[in-house]
Amino acid sequence: MNETEDESAAVALPKLHCLVQRGDTIRADLVATMPAAILAGDQLYYFEVAATADSTAHAIAGALSESRVDAQWQICGGPFGSDWKVVRLGVHFTIRDTRLEVARWKGRLHHVAALDTAGDLILADNDSTLWSKLRARMTCPTLERWGVALVPRIRQSGLLIPANSHGIDPALKAFVLAPDASERFDGIIGNYVREIGSRKQNGFGATRLKGAA
Repeated sequence: MNETEDESAAVALPKLHCLVQRGDTIRADLVATMPAAILAGDQLYYFEVAATADSTAHAIAGALSESRVDAQWQICGGPFGSDWKVVRLGVHFTIRDTRLEVARWKGRLHHVAALDTAGDLILADNDSTLWSKLRARMTCPTLERWGVALVPRIRQSGLLIPANSHGIDPALKAFVLAPDASERFDGIIGNYVREIGSRKQNGFGATRLKGAA
């Protein structure tokens, strides 16, 4: 890769902007590169930032973990567009950070990863995995074998909101549960059970259902 290609790759990487103010006073105004991110609507559910300065990484992690900090967040670049876009973050994040040594460089790269722990984000590489993860999140009793018939209906129902991702394994598709996902899921299961009954199939009544464990 030549120098021009290096510069193009750097420009293509998304950026995260964190602004912390108290009154009219700016306490922090930070920009860091995001090697990976998952965005649905205007909310960030997962992101990684890389910074050459420890202070930048620590300040971003602090803005995430400190509830008293009123931080404003923006992203731009990569699949998220060339203009800065205001984004929201969830209330609770799991944060991991580490310092990485870089070959032939005296300094270290500080890497921070943050994951929204609300449980609304689902990553799946196939329909079987998607169905398994949905069953784990929903309380309505279901059977594992129903996934073949129901996943296509679930995809069309609006229960899952497709997410825009960067730096994630291309084999993985990212989805976020809609606010009324539980009600939609229950409705889909109820309709399917009635269909089974109308065909006079007794498997539903004779088989012990597994809950969302």
